[in-house]
Amino acid sequence: EEGLPSDKAEYYLAQGYARNDRVGKSYLEAMHEDTLHGAKTKYETEINQRGEVVRTDKAYPGSMGNTVQLTIDTDFQKKIEEILEGYLHGSSTGKNNSIYVVASDPNN
Repeated sequence: EEGLPSDKAEYYLAQGYARNDRVGKSYLEAMHEDTLHGAKTKYETEINQRGEVVRTDKAYPGSMGNTVQLTIDTDFQKKIEEILEGYLHGSSTGKNNSIYVVASDPNN
């Protein structure tokens, strides 16, 4: 695919990324790039005077990035649905019977 996003390339290059590395570009992947990003395998290559590769050794094995597990509090979800259901059926004004709910816990 494509490499680093051009608007953030300098930042990622300063962090040791290569131009052709792939990074999380939006939302959760961008927020957790430090967690999701693994380490590349690094090799040492010996070249003779004619420019031929004599040997290649793995200097560092690299590692996969960590995973991020997303969860939903089903008890909370169910309670909110019950509250909304009661509101929609019990207090409609006829003008607008829509409700939007967003819940966020910045400490979790």
